[in-house]
Amino acid sequence: MRKLFFIGISVFIVFFIAATTTWFVFDKDKYDTQHYDKTFQQDTFNRLDVKLDNSNLTLKKGHQFKITYNGDNHIQTKIKDKCLKVRDSQNKNRGYSADLNPFYHHNKQLTIEVPDNKIKTLNIDMDTGHLKISSIAVKDSDIINHTGNFNLDDVQFDNVNLYLNFIQDSTITNSNIVNSDFKVKGANLSIVNSKLKQTIFINDYGELNFKKMPAQSDTKASTKEGDISFEYAEKPVNTILKLNPGTGKSLIHNKAFKNGKVGNSDNVLEFYTIDGDIDID
Repeated sequence: MRKLFFIGISVFIVFFIAATTTWFVFDKDKYDTQHYDKTFQQDTFNRLDVKLDNSNLTLKKGHQFKITYNGDNHIQTKIKDKCLKVRDSQNKNRGYSADLNPFYHHNKQLTIEVPDNKIKTLNIDMDTGHLKISSIAVKDSDIINHTGNFNLDDVQFDNVNLYLNFIQDSTITNSNIVNSDFKVKGANLSIVNSKLKQTIFINDYGELNFKKMPAQSDTKASTKEGDISFEYAEKPVNTILKLNPGTGKSLIHNKAFKNGKVGNSDNVLEFYTIDGDIDID
């Protein structure tokens, strides 16, 4: 029995040394850090199409159109028909299963800087990665993020369709959003100090929290399982409430509303829950 034990230990040590040698001698090149840094001419495209399998994306305002990347994926860019296409890909020799190699980069960061009025339309499709967009104005755009954190700050959106699938942390702050649809598969979504006009939020599972909202807000929202709360930063103006809780309650704590209305009906808050309360503060 003791002999078998030492044989097992010896076999383990041999395979461990072989695996370690493979990592440090043969596999290291597969995980070399890739640095991408390129500035683009501003008159060669007016549309941006980004599709990422496994990278974080930050899209922000800049003085010139610039793309930078740090990680172990490869970045490809191509301009066609006035559209800049950006893609990432990993070394095919690595495979796509869980990776324990010590050279594996968990933080793969792609940053795109966009000058004012440079991009007319934006399309983003992300499989795995965090998405942050700040100080950008776009219209007629589609944004999809399947897994990762999501943050919008100081954006101007007009006719934007956004789909979030099981996002960990979702926030929208200091933004102006018009004629747009937001669909969330399962996450808590917070909208803070943002102007909304004819915008829809649909959440399958999770809470919708509107905080420090302006006096004139016009939006629809629904969630199957979770609460909806709406907090005004100032006295509401010309707004009617259409609250439709399922098994929950509608609670109007804001005393400016009389019989679910203040002033005329220029703005509508129309909320639906199946299993959850609706609070207006």
